[in-house]
Amino acid sequence: MRYAAALGIILVTACTSATAPTVGEEFQLAVGERVSIPQENLWLSFLSVASDSRCPSDVTCVWEGDGAVLIEVAPLVGDSKTDTLHTTLEPKAIDLGALE
Repeated sequence: MRYAAALGIILVTACTSATAPTVGEEFQLAVGERVSIPQENLWLSFLSVASDSRCPSDVTCVWEGDGAVLIEVAPLVGDSKTDTLHTTLEPKAIDLGALE
């Protein structure tokens, strides 16, 4: 199962999700927060901002930059996978294989 890079973009924000999200629904996490997606037997944790070279909104830049977040994702029972997701560069998604 593949989770889109939009996940990484969403994670960069520092707001809290009030309810458990569903697959395909946008949600926000702050650093250190974890969310469960029950219908997929999956949890996701936002560990840290790995880097942020994005261009400030009030500046004209030659390159838009890149934001990178370190996340941990896993089935509710089983081994987790930690990876970095990017807003501009690769990887923008994590392949978890088939979840049961």
